[in-house]
Amino acid sequence: MEPYEQITLLGLGLMGGSLAAALKKRGFSGRIVGYARREETRSQALELGVVDEVFADASEAVAGADLVILCVPVLRMRPLLEEVVASIDSGAVVTDVGSTKTYLQQQFIAFLKDWDIDFVGSHPMCGSEKTGLDAINADLYDTRMVLVTPTQDSDPDIVKDLSTFWMGVGAKIKIMSPVDHDVMAARTSHLPHLMASILASTVARDGDDGAVKDLCGSGFCSTTRLAEGSPDMWQDIIATNADPIRSELNAMQNEISNFLALMKKEDWAAISHYLENSRTQRRNLCE
Repeated sequence: MEPYEQITLLGLGLMGGSLAAALKKRGFSGRIVGYARREETRSQALELGVVDEVFADASEAVAGADLVILCVPVLRMRPLLEEVVASIDSGAVVTDVGSTKTYLQQQFIAFLKDWDIDFVGSHPMCGSEKTGLDAINADLYDTRMVLVTPTQDSDPDIVKDLSTFWMGVGAKIKIMSPVDHDVMAARTSHLPHLMASILASTVARDGDDGAVKDLCGSGFCSTTRLAEGSPDMWQDIIATNADPIRSELNAMQNEISNFLALMKKEDWAAISHYLENSRTQRRNLCE
């Protein structure tokens, strides 16, 4: 039995639009309501048939919902929720698709208690460097991990229903505290994105040099694909998870320093061992 009768998606970009498409594809029997600021997005969502109704006013969109999902950049979530909270039904559940959780927990839980609305965070470990409804994928969440991040005070039934919802779009579930989530996300998600951005900037440091561009093949393009992600979204992630990200960047800096030390010693055997070990670790992690 589906735990929710109306789901409202506040934001219809890649994540929100793909979630709406996934619900439709898997036969969700309730109402799917969307909110988008741009008329073009609202019209496209209706044309694609991924929502039953879509609004320019977020307060209208949340009316009647028993699950509200915030699908906007992290630093826009609190202002948006403040705008609509008076229109959310008592007893409703709010979650999100943001990539940082401790910040949102601190922002939402005490605030929502005054309204008899529960917040439990979610983080789907999926996405794309592409944005907007043109990039939506009804299978985006299929077999992918969604981290559900309750606190010690969260209602177990709400956590169970939210987990059931995510499994309904094909996702696998892992329950994790907000703090533990942010530490691990910095390591496995935020660091790779920043490394892609830093690599792109390093290779292009002399500007649009034709000789450099001509030699940037598939290896460079594959490795830096993540740098195409939305700067607005990633600015918010870095701002709201700064300490764990800083720790991971320091770890990467130490790794580079250790590798440079091997090169300085001309210890080619150690470098070969390092590369072989890295290849094995990559295979193990990406199985």
